[in-house]
Amino acid sequence: MKSKIAIIVAGYGRVGKEFCRRIECFPHLSLKAVFRSAQQLVNLKGITANEFAQFRPRNTSVEDVIGRIDEPTVLIDATADKCMLDDWLLALKSGASVITANKLPLCMPYNQCKVFFESYNRVRFEATVGAGLPVIQTLRNAVFSEDYKISFEGCLSGTLAYIFDAIKKGEDFASAVKSAHSLGYTEPDPREDLAATDLARKALIMNRVVGGELEMENLVVQSLVPDKLRSVPKDDFLARMDQLELPPIAHRMNAPRFVISGDINSARVEIVDQKVYPGGTPTDNDFCMRSNGYPEGIRILGPGAGPAVTAMALLSDLETQIKTL
Repeated sequence: MKSKIAIIVAGYGRVGKEFCRRIECFPHLSLKAVFRSAQQLVNLKGITANEFAQFRPRNTSVEDVIGRIDEPTVLIDATADKCMLDDWLLALKSGASVITANKLPLCMPYNQCKVFFESYNRVRFEATVGAGLPVIQTLRNAVFSEDYKISFEGCLSGTLAYIFDAIKKGEDFASAVKSAHSLGYTEPDPREDLAATDLARKALIMNRVVGGELEMENLVVQSLVPDKLRSVPKDDFLARMDQLELPPIAHRMNAPRFVISGDINSARVEIVDQKVYPGGTPTDNDFCMRSNGYPEGIRILGPGAGPAVTAMALLSDLETQIKTL
């Protein structure tokens, strides 16, 4: 490979900034453009560190920039925007590759996004499930090697892992949620965590990786938000968090945990009575894959969120992708 690899970054939040900071250490990468929702930084000769204070109003598109680049190109998606679906498709059509931490395009109706799951050498998305943990690669390796009866399960939300660990130690559910919120572990509106929407997206992605074609409405997802609090304004919900209660079945469990489970045919997100594995910290992700080749399972444990490990996953995918260019 004689030419540098051109990099376009969409999204300049915590993950995007961390990724851009880290690629300064890789001389074979040339950052050509960084896009925010209404701003851009474009320099086809390569963006330098001192240019990051020079964002300008956005007046071009990902497609326009790709069309002006001669080198092999990779689009890095560090957004949380489902509209990036169109940019992914345009990137693939132009011959570029896509590396992403953005789950939303992968969770669109299957007929719109199946190309991303079929294009193993063009689209990589390890950072969408478990951040820097090799969850997607473990599943893909099993598929590539024609292993059979692949299933997956795990606690893949650090927020919910923290809450259930607090419950195990004696806190009631409402107090555990309030504690997690006060520590900044939840989203600003904790219902986004308690409704398990993000976990459902992870479950759907894993189902599609192992060959499934489920839609979001096919998943069984247990929400921990009571009906009476689902539609109230956020501030009203925060003021009424004392009303949160675990489902009655959870009180009969020795070790309740909020777990994803699934295979090629189905996927679920629910409270189950599951042994708490030793090791790790209360907020670590805990994943297990089973198959014919691994009947006792492969277990992966470690930090599953945060800008540093997510940026590391993007870089790891990028270095793997470069080997194919």
